This record gives sequence, structure tokens and C-alpha cells, in this order.
Amino acid sequence: LRHVRRCAGYAHLVACDDPLGSVVERYEGIQRELQQYDPDVAMRPQIVVLSKSDLLGPDELQERQRALEAAAACPVVVISAATQTGLRPLLHRMWALVQTRRAEQAPSTESENC
Repeated sequence: LRHVRRCAGYAHLVACDDPLGSVVERYEGIQRELQQYDPDVAMRPQIVVLSKSDLLGPDELQERQRALEAAAACPVVVISAATQTGLRPLLHRMWALVQTRRAEQAPSTESENC
């Protein structure tokens, strides 16, 4: 997990084709790993992504999305690489995260000698 220390944030992909409990368990398992590795990393911004949405019907997909949103306490982006569904919104969210983090980490332009 050393590489995650360099990341300002991350996208957390969870495949939706697992049984309902497994979707939440997979998310929570990765969160526990991050917390054990470095609590600072676990607290960094993340985008939670439910992938492979083309494999489920609308009701099953919505059920898994709601369960994952409850576990993650944030909105979940639903995508399918196979059908190209949700990829553009995911890219926009990722770009916004990068821009926000860059702005937070940018050095101040004000001079202390003014």
C-alpha cells in the first residue's frame, strides 16, 4: 500500500455483481486495510464507485447502491465499462477532486513581507 501515500485521494471500485452483503463487506474491508496501514490515508477524499452495473437489473443495482452509500456515507458513482455508462460523471468527479486537492495544497501567493 506504499503507493497510496502519494495519492491526494482515490477512487474505490466495488464490483456490484457480488451478493449484497459482499458489496458492503468489500468496501469496509478495504477501508479497514487503509486504516490499519495509515489512518491519514484512510481519511483522504475518496470517490466510491460501483462497477459492472450492466450485470444487474435496475432494482438489484439500486439496492446495492443504497447499501454502499449507507456504508460509505457518501454518494456512489455507478459505472459500466462494458456499456460506457457513468464514465463521464466519474471522470468529472475525479477531476474535481484533483482540482480541489491542488488548490488546498498550493502555496500562498501572498508575501509575508507586504
